Amino acid sequence: METGNMYARPSHRVPAPGGVRATEPDLPPVNTTQPPTTQLESP
Repeated sequence: METGNMYARPSHRVPAPGGVRATEPDLPPVNTTQPPTTQLESP
């Protein structure tokens, strides 16, 4: 049973796409609030 837990935990941290997306949940929302298009078009 310990192997399952250990596998499930590292599994989320081992994969870059999974870990990055799980760790970047605040980035997408932030971009949606302040779209980079406005900043790029502003200057």
